[in-house]
This record gives sequence, structure tokens and C-alpha cells, in this order.
Amino acid sequence: MSDQYKRPRRVSIQLLLLTLLFIPSSAENRPGCILQLNLGGCLNPLGMLLDTRLLYRLPLSQDTGILFRTARLEGGIINEWSPGDEMIGFGVNIEPIAVFNLWIKAGFYENYHTFGFGYRPLDGRNGPYHDTVLADIRQRSKPGSRISLAPSLKMKLAAFVIADNFTLNRIDFFNTNEYFYEIRTALPHASHDIDCVNDLIALYEWNKRPLAGLNYNLVYVRGTAIRQQRLGGIVIYNTSRRRLTSLFGLITGGIYLESELRNHSFYIAALGGFELPLRGRKQRQNGERSASENSLLHSFSIWSSVI
Repeated sequence: MSDQYKRPRRVSIQLLLLTLLFIPSSAENRPGCILQLNLGGCLNPLGMLLDTRLLYRLPLSQDTGILFRTARLEGGIINEWSPGDEMIGFGVNIEPIAVFNLWIKAGFYENYHTFGFGYRPLDGRNGPYHDTVLADIRQRSKPGSRISLAPSLKMKLAAFVIADNFTLNRIDFFNTNEYFYEIRTALPHASHDIDCVNDLIALYEWNKRPLAGLNYNLVYVRGTAIRQQRLGGIVIYNTSRRRLTSLFGLITGGIYLESELRNHSFYIAALGGFELPLRGRKQRQNGERSASENSLLHSFSIWSSVI
């Protein structure tokens, strides 16, 4: 067997996708096309994610009050790429009011083995999936589809921000009926399965720019009845530069509270990205505050993905 299949490597971009769901985006709410690009990496498990979105933004309200000034509808093409999988499809973000938004994503999804992180079937529902077992499983490419629904609730009180995001992912691989190692969560799944992810985040806005706080994460896989819990700290810095209506950096890390393989072990992830309007030079409307000042309440959405 080649070295490509013997290396006990793990890839998980689920952690990055979850942190992307809570990145403050631009407060600018004018119609037009926008480009969003996010790049990040994490350890335990090892992961890397490049997320690209080409969206059209349509404001839903002319109200300048805090609850409706960011009301918007966004839709377009999305691409999520990692060394082990890729999704190409369409995404829609609906934000009717500042305290709520809903991301819907659907598209073609594939695990591929080019870089040694391919589709790996497991020995049944309760089959082992630690490093030495995965290293002996021959990887292959496997096409399928993926659908995600991610509603978010957000609240800001003075300098405190509280948000909760629930993500429902439906995964279907074509022409197969077995259990496999799913690289986004780094957990066993059925080939036709649903996983649920809930993130609760509490942040403090310091000096109007950096945010720091705690993030509690819960993952549940329906097909294998596996649950995983994680608690960590998170720091976000968001600003705007010239034509970029949002420019951010993020670092998060913590401990697994409940996990079959990583119980009481630590994880860390870093992420960065920007939003670029595909039109003329960014303009500030009369009475409009900077993007970084307005970004805290109305948008923790990723897309992704970074959830």
C-alpha cells in the first residue's frame, strides 16, 4: 500500500465552518454584487478551509433603525474547498431583522483522495475510527450532495454580544449504503445522514473593535448517535480598509468536554477573510457608522461556513 494511504492524518473543517458562522460582516447594506473570501486552519483535528462566495445583496428595508437597517437578502454561488472535500453550489442568506438570519446552502459535494484525505468506509455503525485504523483504509473519491440550514439568533446589550446558531446538515453519497469517516466533523456517519450542530457564543466588545468571549459547541450525528461537546475561548478583530467593507481575523481554542477520541484534549484554530463590493469605491452614506462599529449585532453569518 502506498505511503499516501498509510499516513494517519485527519482533516476536519467543521470547526472552521462553525467559527465562520460568527464572524462580523460588513454593516454596509447597499444593493450589488459582493465577493467574500475566507481562509483558515485548525489543529486537533488537522484542518484547512478555503471558502469563496460570489453573492448579490438586496436590501429589504429603507428603515435606518437598528433592527432593520441591515435587513437583506443575499444569494449566489459558493465554493467550499479543503484538501479532502469540496462543495460547489448555491447559497441564500435571509436577514429580515437584525436579531435573526437564515443561511441555506445546497450543492454538489465530493470527497476526493488526491491529497490523502479521501472517502473512507468504516466497519459498521460502531466501527473504530482512530488514526491507526484510518491509516489502513484505502481511500477513494466519492460524489454526493450536501444541504445545510443554519438559523441564527443574535442580541447585543451595551458591550455584550450573545448569539446562538443551529446548523442542520444533510449528506447523501451516491450509489452507496454504508458507514464512513466524515471529515468535516471527524466523526462516523452513515452514507445518507444528518448531523446537527449548535453553537452558543458570548462576546465582549472591547474598544469598539476586538471581541473576546466563550464558545460552546455541541455536535450530534443521527445515523451513529454520536455526541461531541467543546468549550473554548474566541477573539475576533473586524474592521474595514479602503474598498474592503469587512476585514477580519479570528483565533479560537479550547477543550473537548465530551468526545470518543479527543475527550479532555485541546484544539486551536485561526481564520481570516474579507468582503469586497464588486462596484465603485466604497462610500459612506450620511449618518452611517463604519462597518466595524455596526457589525456586532446584525451579522454573524458566513456565509459557514466558515461554517
